[in-house]
Amino acid sequence: MPITRKQFDLAVESRIEEWMKTIHAFLAEHKDEAFSTIELKQALHPIPAELEGLRSADIRRGGGQPDIGTVDWVQLEKERAYKEDDRAIDRALEKLAQLRTTEERIASGTSYYLYRRPLPSR
Repeated sequence: MPITRKQFDLAVESRIEEWMKTIHAFLAEHKDEAFSTIELKQALHPIPAELEGLRSADIRRGGGQPDIGTVDWVQLEKERAYKEDDRAIDRALEKLAQLRTTEERIASGTSYYLYRRPLPSR
């Protein structure tokens, strides 16, 4: 699927651009606060109830390979889609910091993000 000129200029695809907009809007609503990556993910992309309890500790960080004989393929697809969005959030945060629309600072080994200015309209 083709990407827009703006996406090309930013070197992102649609999913990442949408997350950039979502994250930026959230930070704009909370201009006096900085949020860690985990806090942003918890606020904007919480682990769905149907994924809780089923290797929930592994959902964000990866985890081992499932036993092919007992795997729930629908569940596995939900996890895969969730992880794709999780990675898109990471990429969106990188791009927002590169564009200087948010500012990233590291405090005690944790990255925090703060609203700085509007997204470019182009």
